[in-house]
Amino acid sequence: MSTPDGKFFAWWESYLVREGFEKAYHPFADLNRLSGARGKIRGILGMDIPHLQWRHVVAVDELGIIDPSSGVPDHISIQEYVFGRSPQGIIFDDEFLAVWKGARALRSLNSSL
Repeated sequence: MSTPDGKFFAWWESYLVREGFEKAYHPFADLNRLSGARGKIRGILGMDIPHLQWRHVVAVDELGIIDPSSGVPDHISIQEYVFGRSPQGIIFDDEFLAVWKGARALRSLNSSL
């Protein structure tokens, strides 16, 4: 399955839908606004690591970035994470995937993002 522009969906998108979550892409600039969602909305942010020829994803919640890489604190502020990775040549995606469950969260999403 692919998008109209020929890109493939990430595996977690169909998994999240099967598990009853709703999702929508939002601009990278809106990432800091997740803190206003009071934990009802979480995000998945992708990035390219050109010097390793890898893609990487991190989770984002109201407290900041959760990076599954070893040696990274449980939560790190979004600003600290981005500023710390950009000099390494990491290229963050233009959009992040916002994920929520239920209409209440959707209202929170609309008021936060």
